[in-house]
Amino acid sequence: MKVVSKISLPNSSLSGTLTYFQFSSFPNLTHFDLNNNHVGCVIPSEIGRLTHLRYLDLNNNNNLNGAIPVQIRNLQKVWYLNLGGNYLTDPNWSV
Repeated sequence: MKVVSKISLPNSSLSGTLTYFQFSSFPNLTHFDLNNNHVGCVIPSEIGRLTHLRYLDLNNNNNLNGAIPVQIRNLQKVWYLNLGGNYLTDPNWSV
């Protein structure tokens, strides 16, 4: 059985959304990099399921918008996080 631990596609001219991305299919993902693409819509709350994630870069997609999901707090092992260059707002920590 093969295990995916890294998805790194920076500067790949990708477009679309993360809405239907099956985060639960990648329980061992440690590195997720979609920097400098054209990914849009919101960051789904399911991203919080990536509990082994250490590196998350969604910088400079220009189309990501809405509130950062509060489930981002589940990513306890992340040492690199870059969400800049988007139209994101602060999460609602009261939920």
